[in-house]
Amino acid sequence: MPQVELTTLTPVHVGNGNFLQKNVEFVQMNYEGGLSAGIIDDHKVLAIIDEDRINDWVSLIENRGNLVEFIKIRKHDLSLDEISRRIMVIDADFQEFESLKEHIHNGEGRPYIPGSSLKGALRSAVFNQEIRRLGKPVTKQKLISTNRKNEQVASAKTLEDELFGKDPKEDVFRFLRVGDAYFAKGDTVALDLKSLNIVRDGDKVILDRKVHQLTEVIDADIKANLSLKLNSGLLDINNAKGYINKKSPWLADLSALFKLVNKNTVQILSEEIEFWEPDEQRFEPVEQYLSQLSDIKTIADKCTEDECITRLGHGVGWTFINGAWVENEDILSDDIYRELVQIIRHNKFRYENYPFPKTRRVADSDNIELLGFVKLKII
Repeated sequence: MPQVELTTLTPVHVGNGNFLQKNVEFVQMNYEGGLSAGIIDDHKVLAIIDEDRINDWVSLIENRGNLVEFIKIRKHDLSLDEISRRIMVIDADFQEFESLKEHIHNGEGRPYIPGSSLKGALRSAVFNQEIRRLGKPVTKQKLISTNRKNEQVASAKTLEDELFGKDPKEDVFRFLRVGDAYFAKGDTVALDLKSLNIVRDGDKVILDRKVHQLTEVIDADIKANLSLKLNSGLLDINNAKGYINKKSPWLADLSALFKLVNKNTVQILSEEIEFWEPDEQRFEPVEQYLSQLSDIKTIADKCTEDECITRLGHGVGWTFINGAWVENEDILSDDIYRELVQIIRHNKFRYENYPFPKTRRVADSDNIELLGFVKLKII
């Protein structure tokens, strides 16, 4: 199966659903010259405190006590590696975090990016480009429906069915097989995620610290290989048998797919840069955000036919997931677009005069860092 090299251009987080609690599942200590987070190894802790103090340990957890100080009663020269199953540097100004959002790991403790996450990003890119290419007006019925609770919900499933196939047997993306990308055990760090938030009816942008979260990420500039195969032969067989009828140009080979995905990324980056640039009184975090967008666009512009840039994981945001095709007046009318935004915002009319979306998730270390950008290269 063809091999692809994946490089993280910015930090990437794909969560496993766990929020580790401080002094229960992780601790913070100075380690090798800097503040670090250690994921607690219960067996190591028990070996230090002995079984006769298990009840005291449980009581400390219930009373939200300081686990490090508790262990130091028995071992004064405690080192973080003596109680941890893995350690990561904390790169954040704020230091008193109550939880750590964990990245997904395999059974061997290696962080990875699931093939399903990457495949979803590729699918979203193709969907966006195909919708724009067709340029057909989309009716309200194809985007907005009513659920069992008589609530309006937004979904593009009907459009996806039309483009890719209405069920797993007909879906052309079943011919794209994407493997997991495994990284080394030491490739994660903990960053403080915050939001660039547009406030005051769109007149001001703040770096919102109220919604910050310490999060484990695969760091930028890390490489991993994965398998990625577009089974064109099997696709031709299914076409001949009449199971599907979706022989689009991007299905020709991986280079054709990468070209379309990269085109999508460049287009969204250009539109995002255009959204922020008119603000002549930008404050520093927005300047840093714009600078990173421009840097990534430069990389995308230079991609060869065997390369592409895409975005995946936590913090990608509405624009990069959905491609902003809904803002195209030739595809979606203003009335349907406004109704769609209200549904997504859960009818919070106080935001009616704000741009949509009004927030951008970023990592805040020495500088603002975007999340989720990766480069793929056929090797």
